[in-house]
Amino acid sequence: MRKQAQEALQRAHGVLEERVKERTVDLAVANEQLSASAKSLEERLKFETLLAELSAHFINLPADQLDSEIESASAASANSSILTAPHFSGS
Repeated sequence: MRKQAQEALQRAHGVLEERVKERTVDLAVANEQLSASAKSLEERLKFETLLAELSAHFINLPADQLDSEIESASAASANSSILTAPHFSGS
């Protein structure tokens, strides 16, 4: 009887160990997904901040300065990593 109880305890321990391994993998995957989401949200916030700053800048410009400022902003945005990120370039 004691041997059977010990074997049952060992089986239960093995089952629990396996469940812990499975949960650990699940948590690692969830953590990676959260990190990716956080990075994506951070990039979006940077983009939205840039957009708000550009909008505020252009709305306050005199009409005779708009064309030159648009050209300058276009040149600067071509070099911006925020605007060339995959989720903003349409790919």
